[in-house]
Amino acid sequence: RLARSRRGRTAGMAAWLRRAAGPTPRWYFVGDDHASTEQQERLIRELHRFRGGALWLEFVSETDLQRLRTALATPGARDDGDALARLRAALDSNGWSAAYNFTLVSLCLAASQHGMTFHALDSPEWSRAAFIQRQGALRGGFAYLKNRVAPEDDFVAATSRWAMRLAYEHAGDPRPVVVLGGAAHGPTLRHILASAYGIQIEFLFESEEALLERGAEVAEKTVAEELREAGPEGREHADEVLQVVRAWRAARRLAAGARRAAAP
Repeated sequence: RLARSRRGRTAGMAAWLRRAAGPTPRWYFVGDDHASTEQQERLIRELHRFRGGALWLEFVSETDLQRLRTALATPGARDDGDALARLRAALDSNGWSAAYNFTLVSLCLAASQHGMTFHALDSPEWSRAAFIQRQGALRGGFAYLKNRVAPEDDFVAATSRWAMRLAYEHAGDPRPVVVLGGAAHGPTLRHILASAYGIQIEFLFESEEALLERGAEVAEKTVAEELREAGPEGREHADEVLQVVRAWRAARRLAAGARRAAAP
């Protein structure tokens, strides 16, 4: 029901956004693997280039970010500390390392220092916890993974939702836009933004080929970890997600090769 209602509400909106977007400033994507912090640390050092722009992050909620925005906008440091502590506590539940989550907080602070706004790519109803609550631990965990890697532009798959939200929030906005997300999202996001909204997004640190390979590796590793937790009964669900990952990688490889062949 959730998927059908979102498709119904957003199909017309996508057509409007294609007309309203108009010329856009430079948009950039930075892909990470959710394990190391190399890409986040590089981005922190480069954020000064995008002063006054917008930074979009994965695995954070608008509720926690709004609390931090409000604290940073008021005089005094006491409420800043409280807001940062609550953001760190909320991030602890995302399943990634303390070091990874620390860089997400650092990115918010760096963005604020450079006059950038910071935002959440996802909303709570699309979190892993929400999928598990709706479908149970076994089916919900794999359904969440499938939603993350699905390449369809159906306003339901994660990357499709991100593209629609970015286009909607920045229609007519002249500011630079920087998106930090899992490497697997980059090539699909680039394709959807260009084909559905006429928006070009560049890869800031890595080539499309590098993002494809690293994204697929991370997806396969995550599926294997989910399967270890689920046991043998999870094999069918794991295979279904892996089929999506492999088809996605093959399709994006073909698209990248076609672009290279067509380049002057």
